[in-house]
Amino acid sequence: LLTKLIGPETCLEMANAGIEESMNVMLDPDGKNQGLPPINVTCQMPEGKSILGQEVIGVVDNCNTTGCYKKDLNYDAPTGQIEALTTKSSACSQSIKIECTSAPIIDLVSFRQTKIIK
Repeated sequence: LLTKLIGPETCLEMANAGIEESMNVMLDPDGKNQGLPPINVTCQMPEGKSILGQEVIGVVDNCNTTGCYKKDLNYDAPTGQIEALTTKSSACSQSIKIECTSAPIIDLVSFRQTKIIK
């Protein structure tokens, strides 16, 4: 069955072809054999959900001032492929979970907007 789907563009394409087992796959969201190289994605089946990236854990020992900690996220995929995947998806989300002990929680969106405006 996978031979029918050389370089699938989305996990949903695989689900629609009858693949029911979740797996890691090289997707080519910008078009089969077009432009950028395929990207490694986990396909959650039978939903056809594409999962890009890995869980990232950041450990902060001491952070007493606003903006004292920064964690860059790397998706190991070209921006063009990520944009193509989100364009072809019916929904897209990103989850960020912060667990803190004895640390202040701040509104990061407002903080970033304030930094940009100044």
